[in-house]
Amino acid sequence: MHTPKIKQAVKHFTQIARVYRQIRITDPEPVEIITAAIKKIGLLIADVGCGTGRYTELLIKNLQPQICYCIDATAAMLERAQACLKPLAHQTQLCFLESLAKAMPIASGSLD
Repeated sequence: MHTPKIKQAVKHFTQIARVYRQIRITDPEPVEIITAAIKKIGLLIADVGCGTGRYTELLIKNLQPQICYCIDATAAMLERAQACLKPLAHQTQLCFLESLAKAMPIASGSLD
């Protein structure tokens, strides 16, 4: 069961999902740092709180993971992410999961 704060956050992000990519900037520096530290082929990664997939896109382009889980608590954000990331589906298997971070349906230790 979601707390009132979580319900409020999900409602907010549902309302702004359509325009989120236009109103939010993407800072590539954290992704560059991550990729420099762990670059290798065959990764299994997750972008938790992926929103519309802005950082997911950078991670896929830089890390070339075998599988990328896109996880967000908001269905509307995941729908936008799926549409925006469709051009990358030929190089990475994308799995979209609607879930809170604390309840992810991914086994502990199964990601790189």
